[in-house]
Amino acid sequence: MKKTLPLILVLALSIQITACAAEASPVKQAESPMTVESSPIASIVENSEFFSERDFETGFSSENAVEIKLNGSSAEFESAAVEYKDNQLKISDEGTYILRGKLSEGMVIVDAEKSDKIELVLDGVEINSADCAAIYVLQADKLFINLAEGSENTLSNGGAFIQLDDNNIDAVIYSRDDVTLKGSGSLSISSPAGHGVVSKDSLSITDGNYYVNCASNGLDANDDVSIAGGSFEIVSGKDAIKAENDEDESAGIVYISGGDFELSSEGDGISASASMQIDGGSFSIVSGGGHENAAEKSSGMWGQFMPAGIRPDRAEMDEGKQDDRKLEDMTLPERPDGERPKGHGNMMPGDMEGFERPEMPAGGFGAFEPVQDQQLNGDGSSMKAFKAKGELTINGGSFNADSADDAFHSDLNMNINAGTFEIAAGDDAFHAEEQLVINGGSINISQSYEGIEALHVSIFGGDIELEASDDGINAAGGVDQSGFGGRDRMFGGAMEQNSGGSILIGGGNLNITAYGDGLDANGSIEITGGNTVVCGPTYGDTSILDYYTTASITGGSFIGSGSAMMSQSFSDYSQGLVFGRLSSEKSAGVRVDVQNSKGETIMNFSPELDFELVIVSSPELSVDETYSLSIETE
Repeated sequence: MKKTLPLILVLALSIQITACAAEASPVKQAESPMTVESSPIASIVENSEFFSERDFETGFSSENAVEIKLNGSSAEFESAAVEYKDNQLKISDEGTYILRGKLSEGMVIVDAEKSDKIELVLDGVEINSADCAAIYVLQADKLFINLAEGSENTLSNGGAFIQLDDNNIDAVIYSRDDVTLKGSGSLSISSPAGHGVVSKDSLSITDGNYYVNCASNGLDANDDVSIAGGSFEIVSGKDAIKAENDEDESAGIVYISGGDFELSSEGDGISASASMQIDGGSFSIVSGGGHENAAEKSSGMWGQFMPAGIRPDRAEMDEGKQDDRKLEDMTLPERPDGERPKGHGNMMPGDMEGFERPEMPAGGFGAFEPVQDQQLNGDGSSMKAFKAKGELTINGGSFNADSADDAFHSDLNMNINAGTFEIAAGDDAFHAEEQLVINGGSINISQSYEGIEALHVSIFGGDIELEASDDGINAAGGVDQSGFGGRDRMFGGAMEQNSGGSILIGGGNLNITAYGDGLDANGSIEITGGNTVVCGPTYGDTSILDYYTTASITGGSFIGSGSAMMSQSFSDYSQGLVFGRLSSEKSAGVRVDVQNSKGETIMNFSPELDFELVIVSSPELSVDETYSLSIETE
């Protein structure tokens, strides 16, 4: 049984809600899917940008190779290019060297001409170096490590690194020059006091099965880490995979086109000091112990105008419990003097008499320090699943990320073009400091502080399921923090400055459950296409829409439900818009029908949380028609 409930209306004064066109300036129409242009790796379309033909060659012939048999504390070979002395096997000339057997306490050193290419075939090798690298490349043009088919190989360090020369040797495989790992065999690396593999130039991997357990970084390179295939199980005390160059801002690139990755890192899962591009692969990453290990994050006073205990905690939300204290028991800010800003609707509930402005800190609201990135481990490093200082581009792959900090993070721009994503993040699921563009993909964010955050967020495609303990999508500038939207300018001070942030939704299917604001922009919100559903709570100063300048809708469908306390509606619209505050809070799960004047249902939905306000807009709603809301009895 259904009945039409009495409504407290903002845009109409009768029990029916009339959708009407606003007199607004022209709004920007949706453009074709865009990508950020400035990435130094944006033009990569094939592996040849990073890999040579030899990187993929795995065959070898004993006829043209030097065979070396390791016998515990000695070695057998027939070549003037090989020397064994004081537990050190030295190779000094270009060629292919096949290693078999065990070296109990020793190491392999490659010291050849700068133009020489050395290939080590590991065919059932076990090398342990008590106090240095198991394989050390002092000089060569490039080292190839070929894992023979069906072979099992082990390289390890005993827990200390004693320096042999001016180089800071701190990895089981340490090279001053380029390194390629290939072949279909397996390689286990144990490094209890340092890194797994380090290249001071480029590190390329095309195939193989790798098991790395290390105190520091698993795979580490200065110029780039490029991976085309293979399987990787890495447990690291710092980053699992890292490319970092402190001297050249264009170096420090991660490029991955394939492979299976199971990474558990105390620091970041995959990190690049420049840019990162992923074209394919399967990734399961737990960084910093996962989202349950995240530092407690709060936007401080912003987003929570409730005294302690009024705002339900997450467990209570999940159980559907509500605090029995009333809104009138709270101390709330008074309405600002002057005309109500356009699009704000009813900014405050009920009678304003007796409401008090919250006490200002010394120096005004601008004295509050912004919330910084809090998810740091003991040595100050971050705990993100994927992190790039420059551009981060995802063109495909399967991603299961569980991070104490952001799951995907860029200090510049991010492009998500395709892929399947399962994300649980202690902070943001996707965070970019400048532009974040989503063109496609299947994205499920089961846990996040804020789901999607950047100065400019643009969504043109994809299927997105998102749950956030604070804002669903936040367009905020500056440091990684909860943004201040339209309601915040009531208080004056530093908050009144518009960051110019923007949210543009031009396509895709978005289902947002946010316990803060649904869409929050320190500038504007623009919807030109797609299907967007926002479900929010009924407590505090949360809002379905929260913006500073304008919110326009010229295409696509929008359904929002949540709190009426600080409500804003669209300020500009060219299609039917229904915006109504209910006379009483309604329970989660009840059905809401939008009906025309003939009583025909045009749209219907069932909010997943209790609600007291609904906002509905769709091309199916005519600007010349009168509509009513019919809500199922509880």
